[in-house]
Amino acid sequence: ISPPSSLTNNGPNLGGKDIVSLCLHIGGALKHTFIDRDATLRRMIPGMYRAPEEEKAETGKMRLPAFVLGSVFILLFAAVFIAVPSGNKQETPQAQPVSRPSDPPASIWLVNREKSRLGIEVTIMGNSVAGHFENWTADINFDPKNIAGASIKAKIEVASLMLGSVKTQALSADFLNSAQHPTATFVSGSVRHLEGNKFEAKGALSLAGAKNAVTMTFALSISENRAIVEGEVLLNRLQFGIGQKGFPDSAVLDDKVPVQLKLEATRKP
Repeated sequence: ISPPSSLTNNGPNLGGKDIVSLCLHIGGALKHTFIDRDATLRRMIPGMYRAPEEEKAETGKMRLPAFVLGSVFILLFAAVFIAVPSGNKQETPQAQPVSRPSDPPASIWLVNREKSRLGIEVTIMGNSVAGHFENWTADINFDPKNIAGASIKAKIEVASLMLGSVKTQALSADFLNSAQHPTATFVSGSVRHLEGNKFEAKGALSLAGAKNAVTMTFALSISENRAIVEGEVLLNRLQFGIGQKGFPDSAVLDDKVPVQLKLEATRKP
C-alpha cells in the first residue's frame, strides 16, 4: 500500500480524500484476510511471508494470526484518524496574555505613634480644655504624583480619650457613649491638592452612633522617606448627638470641637 502523499511531506496533514483513500486500502486488506482467506495481508508485513506449500499447510492456522493482524490495522487506523486533524480544520490560536501598563505604586506610610498625636479641644463656658486619644491607628496611601488614588483610614478607640477632669462625663451615654460605640472611624472619599503643600481630604466620620461627612485640611511635607502631616477637622458635636440632651446650644458647651492631627510617618520599603 502506497501511503498518501499527505503522510510523506512535512508530517501528517490528512484531507477528506486522503482519509477515504486510506479507508479503501485498509478495507481491501481486511477483505483479503477475512473473505478471500489468502496471504495478501501477511505478505505485506516483513517476516510474515510463506511459500505456497507452507500456506496450504497452515490454512487452518491462518485465522487467528489474520484476525490479530486485522485488529492491529484497525487500531492503527483509529489512532491515525484521531491524531491527524482534518485538512479543513483550522488550528485554534492560543490566547495571548494582555499586557497592561502598571499603575504607579502608591506610597504606603507607617505612622510613628511616638511622634504623632491626635488631639481634641473642648470649650466649656469660654474655657478651653485640651485632650488627646491614646489609642488609634491610621492606614495611609498617599503619593503626590497620584493624588487621585490617595486614601486615608483611621480608627480611634474612644475610651482612650484623655480629657482631664471631664473625661468621665465626656465618655458617658449623653456624650461620646463609649460603652455602646467603642470605636470611631474616618474613611476618606477623596483627596485634592489646594495650594503649595496644603491638601484637603473629604470623607465620612462614624462617631457616637452617627455618621456624617467631614472635611480635613492638612499640610504635608515629605523629605526622602519621612513625612510630616499637620491637619485639623472642625466637628459639630450636635450633628453626632453629643451633649445634645443637656447642652443643646453653645451657651455652656461650645458645639464646635476642633480635632487636631499631628503625624509623622516613614515610607514602607
